[in-house]
Amino acid sequence: MAAMIVRQATSADAAALVAVLEVIAAERVHSAIERPWTVEQEARYVESLSPREAIHVAEEPGHGVIGFQSLDLWSPLLTSMAHVGQVGTFLLPEWRKRGIGRRLWEATAAFARAAGYGKLVIQVRASNIAAQQFYRGLGFRECGRLSAQVIIDGAADDEILMELNRLSPKSSFRIASLPGDGVGPDVVAAAIRVLRAVESGFSLQFDEFSVGAGEYLRSGDPLPAGTFERIKDFDAILLGAMGLPDVRYPGGVEMTPQLDLRERLDLYLGLRPIYLYHPDDSPLRTASRGIDLLLVRESTEGLFTSRLHPATGEDFVEDRMRITRRGAERVIRGAFHQARRRRRHVTLVDKANVLPSMAYFRRIFDQVAAEFPDVGADRVYVDAMSLYLVQNPSRFDVVVTENMFGDILSDLAAGLVGGMGM
Repeated sequence: MAAMIVRQATSADAAALVAVLEVIAAERVHSAIERPWTVEQEARYVESLSPREAIHVAEEPGHGVIGFQSLDLWSPLLTSMAHVGQVGTFLLPEWRKRGIGRRLWEATAAFARAAGYGKLVIQVRASNIAAQQFYRGLGFRECGRLSAQVIIDGAADDEILMELNRLSPKSSFRIASLPGDGVGPDVVAAAIRVLRAVESGFSLQFDEFSVGAGEYLRSGDPLPAGTFERIKDFDAILLGAMGLPDVRYPGGVEMTPQLDLRERLDLYLGLRPIYLYHPDDSPLRTASRGIDLLLVRESTEGLFTSRLHPATGEDFVEDRMRITRRGAERVIRGAFHQARRRRRHVTLVDKANVLPSMAYFRRIFDQVAAEFPDVGADRVYVDAMSLYLVQNPSRFDVVVTENMFGDILSDLAAGLVGGMGM
C-alpha cells in the first residue's frame, strides 16, 4: 500500500477509467452504471470538469489505475446549490476492503474543502450494503430513499441517499512566501500583515523562499529545482514581484519564475478582479458608473509557450502562439462558471479576424458557450477591447482571453481602478 499513488486524473486516464467501469458494470449489482462511456466520451467528460470538480485515481505500480473517486457539482445550473457536491467511488473487486477507498477520500475531501463545498451527497444502491457501510464510516448519514431508481436486466433496486452536511474545515494552512525582487518584499510584507490581522479561527504558517532575479545572481537559477519541489507541498503561494530590468538571460529576456510556476503547476485559470472602490481612484470621468469586471487569463499556453525555446535563425527569431483544445476549453468553461456567480455574461477577447490560432480559440468559445444557455456571451477583438475598456468598462462582467492578451489588458484594467495594488 505504501507504493500506491493517489493523484488527480487527466483526460489521458480515460481508457483506464473506462476499464474500471467496465468491470464494475459487468457485476450488475454495485453501481447504477449499466454501460460505461467510450474512451473518447470519458476523455471529453474529464476535460469538461470545472475547477471545482475532480476525479482522483488510485494507481498501483505494476497494475495501473485500480480505482477512482469522482466529485461533481450536484447541480451545475443552480447557484443556490453551488455548495453541494456529489461523490462516486469505483474500485476493482480485487482491491476492495484494503483501505484504498479511504485513501481516495482523503484526497477528495481535501479538494472539496479547498473548492468551498459545504455538503456532499452520494446515491448508493440499496443492495450495496458494503458501500453504505463505507460511507457511514466517512461520516455520511442516510437522508432518503428513491424507490425502484435503478433497473438493470429487468431487476429494480432502490437507491439510498446519503449526505455529509459538514466537511471538517481545515484550520491550518502553509503558505510559501516568495517576495522576489524590487518592490516585491515590501508588498509581500504588507500582505502578510493584513493576513495576520484577519487570522481568526485558523492559523497561517509562512515559509519564505528565494526566487527571482536575486536568486539567479546568487545561484544561476531564478527558481532552483529544490525550491520548486518544496513549494509544491504548500497550500498556497504568496508571490511578490519577479525580475529586474538589468538582470537578463543571455538572449535578452528577464527572469520570469512566475510563468514557470504557472506552467509547471498547471495554474491555467488566472482570475484578475477589477473593482473600483471609489470614483476618485479612477482617471476616467465616467467612473461614477462603477467598474466591476473579472478578467480570466489563460496562464499556461498562448504566445508565451515558446519563450524558452524560440525558433531562431541567422537573422530572425520566431515566437509561436499555441492554442490547444484542452487549454481553451478549460479556461473558457472556468470563465462561464465564474459568470454564473456574477452577472452572467462572458466576453471573449481575441484577434480572430487575423490570426488562425485566435479563430480556433473563438470556435471553441462558441462550442463551450452553447453549454451555458443561461449565460450571455459576446466577442470583441483585442484592439477594440483596449478602446472599450477606456470608454465604457462598466459594460463588462467576465472577460476571458489568451495569455499575453490577458497580461496586457489586466494592466490596462488595473489602471482604470487606481493601479495594480487595487
